[in-house]
Amino acid sequence: MLATIIATQTISTFFTSDFEKDVCSPFSKRKVLKVIEEAGLLIVNEFGRNTYKTPTTCIKQRPRVYGIKGSILNYEPA
Repeated sequence: MLATIIATQTISTFFTSDFEKDVCSPFSKRKVLKVIEEAGLLIVNEFGRNTYKTPTTCIKQRPRVYGIKGSILNYEPA
């Protein structure tokens, strides 16, 4: 996991290969992403994908990651 601050907002990023086993288990990745997206906590910057492509200044190879707002730690469902 990487933590990045973009425009005063903390974003936790998870490599797509690690997200399923480290974050989602025992739930399916698809369902976890849907819940996070519906809560408005998923950061996406690629059309048609649930992923966030890191800025060129962070990592040279710019991997696709799942970006989640840091405010998830304080999230209270309505």
